[in-house]
Amino acid sequence: MTEDGKMVQRLSEVFAEELCTEVTLGELEQIVELNANEDNDSICHSHDFCDANEVMHEAFLRVVGREPYSDDDLSETERADLVRFLTDPTWRGPLNTKAERDNVLWGEAWTKAKKADFYAPGSRTLRRLCLEAINGLHSRALIDGTENTDQIYDMLMNDGWHHETMLEVYPETHNLDGDDYGDALDGFDGEAIAIVEWLGRWNRGLIL
Repeated sequence: MTEDGKMVQRLSEVFAEELCTEVTLGELEQIVELNANEDNDSICHSHDFCDANEVMHEAFLRVVGREPYSDDDLSETERADLVRFLTDPTWRGPLNTKAERDNVLWGEAWTKAKKADFYAPGSRTLRRLCLEAINGLHSRALIDGTENTDQIYDMLMNDGWHHETMLEVYPETHNLDGDDYGDALDGFDGEAIAIVEWLGRWNRGLIL
């Protein structure tokens, strides 16, 4: 992966993390669903629930370590090229200003995060069941103050939750036995662990 690609990847991840601090789990589910049904790829429904541009701005500051460049930061040469680009449709010179590069980084990172459902792993059904189970552990005062997501998932496993939930989410596994069932359960556990870790980003009393 190129350095630019690594920067896009990192910014998209931090943007998703920042968004998780601004919206609830239910709101994020709505954002993902609205985006999935949106015909215009340039629209992101995160704007319906928060100031998403400000969220990306905070992510940009964390990753890049400075404010995004704007047109005010252009050199005289860059500004002349930009003016010519905007006013002369026949001009084919390079447009490679600092502001343009930041705009590309901003846009590519946003698109990457959006396409990945803001890093929401697993099916929506499984995410809901994970959340319900974790809230159940909270209501029984079993994980109050617990910050270790591996420990939280161990508690779910000790309750036999993962067996029952796998059969509910993936009913076809009812017909499996032996090694096939074990392999399916291992895959399910990996998916559910990822969701538990993902839910921990909220820091809203759900896990952390």
